Amino acid sequence: MIKKPFLRYRDLTGQPDYILAFYHYFSPLDIKAGEKVRLDHKMQVIFYSYLMERKGMLVKEGLIYYVKLKRIVRVKYTNQERRYIESVINKIRGTESGRRKERIVQPAKKCINCGFLPYCNPLRQGSLYVREI
Repeated sequence: MIKKPFLRYRDLTGQPDYILAFYHYFSPLDIKAGEKVRLDHKMQVIFYSYLMERKGMLVKEGLIYYVKLKRIVRVKYTNQERRYIESVINKIRGTESGRRKERIVQPAKKCINCGFLPYCNPLRQGSLYVREI
């Protein structure tokens, strides 16, 4: 088991809570305090799996442990997930290069306690924060 490994592949970085080493493969493990299984948590673990694979590790699945639920969720990592995460990365890169503008709208209560609020610097519009990238 590796605790808090820093993963980097080219300009991509990530830091799962743990990497578990099994007999023939590795799995990222992320620990969540939430009370329900969420898609963004699954995508995060798939992204970690992608980074690990790019570093030469064989990854078959990612794991999410929900503390309040006392439950482990297994997230398969196959060619389909690899292609999906690559398409997401390419979409983000296209947005960053200015080829396409994206408008992000979040409820104010979600942004107000976010640690990235000073860096993101969205505009408050009523009960929402809005940012264009």
